[in-house]
Amino acid sequence: MTATVDLTDLDLWARGVPYGEFARLRRDAPVAWFPDDGSGFWGVHRYADIVTASRDVRTFSSARGVSFEEPTDEDMAARRTIIDTDPPEHTKLRKIVSGGLLPAGGGGVRALHRRADGAGAGRRSG
Repeated sequence: MTATVDLTDLDLWARGVPYGEFARLRRDAPVAWFPDDGSGFWGVHRYADIVTASRDVRTFSSARGVSFEEPTDEDMAARRTIIDTDPPEHTKLRKIVSGGLLPAGGGGVRALHRRADGAGAGRRSG
């Protein structure tokens, strides 16, 4: 099924998250094709379907990126990040990064926010 809403329309997002459109998509088009300038992308809108897709990396790979553009092999090599990888590489990278984000690894994200907030406090006026 092809969706009727244009999720690539930045004006749609500037007005706020289109919760109503997502509710309609979950109801009427749980999996939909979004054509975009000679290419396009699939949208998966129901939670259970998203979980299923995220666990099936052979069918639903992130290795070619997760953006709307069609990157070349050279582009992918230059900008590859953790989100552009599949297991087992993704799992290895996640283990490296997660240590600093977990409480046992140094206080986690909350501690990072507190340190950043404290560093900015000296620059505030009033």
